[in-house]
Amino acid sequence: MRTVAELLFEEFAARFARGEHPDVRDYLERAADDRDELAALIDGFVAASHAPAPSEETLATFAELVPTEESAPPMLAARVRQGLRRSQVVGTLASWLGVVPEKEEKLARYYHELETGLLDPRGVEAIVWHHLARIFGAGIRSLMLRPNEPPPAMVAAYYRHSDDLALAAPAAPAPSPEVAEPERDEIDRLFTGSGER
Repeated sequence: MRTVAELLFEEFAARFARGEHPDVRDYLERAADDRDELAALIDGFVAASHAPAPSEETLATFAELVPTEESAPPMLAARVRQGLRRSQVVGTLASWLGVVPEKEEKLARYYHELETGLLDPRGVEAIVWHHLARIFGAGIRSLMLRPNEPPPAMVAAYYRHSDDLALAAPAAPAPSPEVAEPERDEIDRLFTGSGER
């Protein structure tokens, strides 16, 4: 006599073979005490099977989530166009900038933020732009500076005005002495720096 897990597995496998997308969680809930046995059967089956072709709905959803070259930030689009992985760009930058291996993860985070438009490109030091231009071409810095951004002088004026307003507001409590700001290092300076740009 077949177990509950075996019966549910046969049903799952038949639906999967027809190109359906049966919900594994639903089957595991239905298996109750035979859950572990069913999980092992499904796991082995799915690992050995070819995934069914995605539905039109899945393809449409995926197309909405994946940026096109026109909608992607310029540096990301340039990297994809050149067929480079992010890790390749980060490794090259680390080598050219003399970044020690222990700091490569931090460099990778900053690069990701810059590439995806989460980091203000105006704070990135000239040496970083020089090396990025070696990878992506001389115009990459100009492409990353969005044309609809206000000029830095306007931003500075806004912050000066904001500072004046902040003086009129009640002072924020002083930070706790045991919570210290992390010390800035060379990677921070290169991507949010204070030097010549």
